[in-house]
Amino acid sequence: MKKISIQGIKFDEKSSYQKGPKLAPPLIREALNCGSANMYAENLVSIENSAIDDKGDFDITEYFDIERITKKHLNSGAKVLTLGGDHSITFPIIKAHNEKYPKLDILHIDAHCDLYDNFKGDKYSHACPFARIMENGFAVKLVQVGIRTLNTHQTQQADKFNVEIHQMKDLDLSQIPKFKNPLYISLDMDGFDPAFAPVGFSS
Repeated sequence: MKKISIQGIKFDEKSSYQKGPKLAPPLIREALNCGSANMYAENLVSIENSAIDDKGDFDITEYFDIERITKKHLNSGAKVLTLGGDHSITFPIIKAHNEKYPKLDILHIDAHCDLYDNFKGDKYSHACPFARIMENGFAVKLVQVGIRTLNTHQTQQADKFNVEIHQMKDLDLSQIPKFKNPLYISLDMDGFDPAFAPVGFSS
């Protein structure tokens, strides 16, 4: 396995409702290392691995510092796993990936498409990152799974950018396509069934 760099991006200035996602990275680490469990999966494979290099958490004041930080970790030859952070962080992260991976596929698991052209006057809102990604040509294919909040505007945006959407109401996992290019996975917690992973607000 190639080296994996973990970066925590503590940023939620683009959230349009409640703040709080920037608190997540250290809380994820705390849950992982809480002492009530161990690092083994059910197949006895340990997730502790010398290939994993935890770079720690980063307090973000300037939005595009996220791109700079991510690019630095990518340039070390590692794959990058990011703990966020509201979903606006995805655009500068993908922007950083574009130089190294000019042909990239994205699997986006979320209740929301995040395809608004702008949201409340902000083109970099947490509701807009995939519109910015697609209009800049940073992804060849965007597949969105678990969507529960489509509206007319985002449907038009999906058609414009040729986005493949699998809504939760008629989800059939066998219909998720195979990907031909390097794959970036973006996961928002509200993509999970709220009966099993309740969240108070969306990032």
